[in-house]
Amino acid sequence: MNVSFEEEVSMKHIIFIRPCLIYLVLGHEEQEIIGSAEVRAVFSSGSGRVAGCMVTEGKIVKGCGIRVVRKRKTAHVGVLDSLRRVKEMVKEVNAGLECGIGAEDYDDWEEGDIIEAFNTVEKKRTLEEASASMAAALEEAGIDI
Repeated sequence: MNVSFEEEVSMKHIIFIRPCLIYLVLGHEEQEIIGSAEVRAVFSSGSGRVAGCMVTEGKIVKGCGIRVVRKRKTAHVGVLDSLRRVKEMVKEVNAGLECGIGAEDYDDWEEGDIIEAFNTVEKKRTLEEASASMAAALEEAGIDI
């Protein structure tokens, strides 16, 4: 079967575009910030070191994702494993309250660290969003559609 140059280029575009469209339409994960806390002191405990914190915004929830920010750089990303308020285990602590925070596989806390608490949520793109993203990517690649 003879295929013209234009048909071959069009087939290559389809072969390139199809997986990209599938990727764009599939859901993706985003981190939604639910709160933040500042490390005010670091304490030793039976299971390691714990961050004594003041919740400055939103809320901190046991089991949520955390990002430890030190000097404007991410020092650690993990899961909040232990949350205490006045020596009691709690599920969440709201802004304006102090708490103790422990994380899975991390105890390198320093005073001044910022702990950003987040939930990971699945986001779905609409076909229109995927199409617009694809059109922009193709235009950037110099491909006319």
